[in-house]
Amino acid sequence: MEDNRDPEFVQNGYHGVGGPVTVHRPRYEAEFKRPLFRAAKQLGYETVDSNDGQQTGFYDVQATLRAGQRCSTAKAYLVPAENRTNLDILPNAMVRKVIIKNRRAIGVQFDFQGNTYEVKAKREVIMSAGTTNT
Repeated sequence: MEDNRDPEFVQNGYHGVGGPVTVHRPRYEAEFKRPLFRAAKQLGYETVDSNDGQQTGFYDVQATLRAGQRCSTAKAYLVPAENRTNLDILPNAMVRKVIIKNRRAIGVQFDFQGNTYEVKAKREVIMSAGTTNT
């Protein structure tokens, strides 16, 4: 999933490379960042990776960026696949239920434009719920 472009983050094993979502530190750095990190170090705090097991300390923020713009999951996954004949995308559809059979998702029941539909998948069910209504 992740293509982390910061070598020091990749080395610790908590980040991936080669995926479609580009991740790295932003080029812009606030003026107070370096003095703040120095002061924190003098007080005994370490600079940590927010994704590893140690959460006490200060960390460099990373972002999903590509060419100076946010690299969203839509940009990373949907845009390259949007013209595929075996992919249907319904923005603003609300999934009511994932249909499970023998412990496997085989379809979904969803509301779209005032109607309820049920569809079955031939291979896989991918549901992108976002941060609202999850």
